[in-house]
Amino acid sequence: MDLRLNLLSLIGVYIFCIFAWLLSVDRKKVPWETIKWGLGIQFLLAFIFLSFPFLLNILSFFVNFFNFIYKLPFSNDVDVNLGLLSSIYKDVNSIKSLGGTLFLVIFFVYIESTKFYKKILNILSQFFTKTFHISGEEGLVSIFSFFFSAESFFLAFSSIRTMGASQLFTLITVVISSSSVFLISFNTEAVGSTFPGVKGHLAFASILSVFSAIVVSKIIYPISSKKDSIPKNTNQVTLWDGGILGAKFIAGILLGGFIVICITNLFEGILYVLGNFQDTKILSTDSIPITMLKYIKIALVEIFHKLTFKNLIAILLLPFCFLSGISFELVELWRISLIFSQTILGSTDKFVNLIPMYKDGIYTDRSILLAFYLLNGSSTLAFLGMVYGGLLNVIPERSNDLYKLILRSFPAAILSQFITASIIGVFDFGNPNVF
Repeated sequence: MDLRLNLLSLIGVYIFCIFAWLLSVDRKKVPWETIKWGLGIQFLLAFIFLSFPFLLNILSFFVNFFNFIYKLPFSNDVDVNLGLLSSIYKDVNSIKSLGGTLFLVIFFVYIESTKFYKKILNILSQFFTKTFHISGEEGLVSIFSFFFSAESFFLAFSSIRTMGASQLFTLITVVISSSSVFLISFNTEAVGSTFPGVKGHLAFASILSVFSAIVVSKIIYPISSKKDSIPKNTNQVTLWDGGILGAKFIAGILLGGFIVICITNLFEGILYVLGNFQDTKILSTDSIPITMLKYIKIALVEIFHKLTFKNLIAILLLPFCFLSGISFELVELWRISLIFSQTILGSTDKFVNLIPMYKDGIYTDRSILLAFYLLNGSSTLAFLGMVYGGLLNVIPERSNDLYKLILRSFPAAILSQFITASIIGVFDFGNPNVF
């Protein structure tokens, strides 16, 4: 146990907040009361859950129970994942999962039109306005993002057309940075035997990430005008409208995800071609200028051969991993940066990749624990494209806002994941009952 790492994690939390402040569209209007509440609750929860590890076991049971209940109506096979993200990870069940997304959209549209929903929204509005200074819609979507994925947007759809940029930005950031119970179950299938308590930790990470996302989003996009005040509900949509919206949403997420994947693969392909470029005929002369060009060419080939898209992102993430207090060992930091980079590019083996290094003794318990909290979430370029495509298809009138917000929401989601990992790092003192 190295207390310097705990101190570094604590410092890292506030450094990440400073990074968010540097990205802010209005640094003078940052709601510091919201920031204090968000960080304070995370520190308190982290202290309680890491001091009493049996609470993590309760969360694990909670995830298993709800995952089983929600999948039961759709298949007798417990291996089916309901929700938006499962369509990416399990091709066999893609039709069922997209059907589940359509069902959830219609169901949420129906719920939103009921008196019960309005009563709940009023209660949440009073609570979240007095504490976090956010709207009831933001609070409701934040809560349900733990259970569902981007479908949670439709719990606030009647307001999402008119709500301010600050609120919409918060909703997008929360959804991108968190993981639903279904995704948690899928991600832990292959690593549960090696890390038995990981499901409870990932569930807790999803809870913390909601608060981190609220903190970061309100720093980057604070409420800065009357236009950004708490919106009033517009005309409610019918169940038929919900079906149409669900179909448009599904089409948008598929198209948006496909386009982003094509762009990332194209960029990776360009770097690959540059790294393997050979043209010795042009550089065959012995004249001095051409010889110099030959050495320059060899150097560039070597650089581009190493500089893949994955490595480029990992280099950018490396100092952030250090500031999280994961480790002082460069090997551990670089490996975790690479895994996070692969995750951003769409890899679904983020937790599986931790196993070999852990068994070989390269990773410590602390670095593995913080890596799980860091890697938990949906911050992938493909999912970013899916959220943008889905929302653009159902609220095209806000295309200009969505374009601006989606570009900032991705670094905001990544910063929130680093804050979540850092807060756990503050209270990790090597208790063997924790991990």
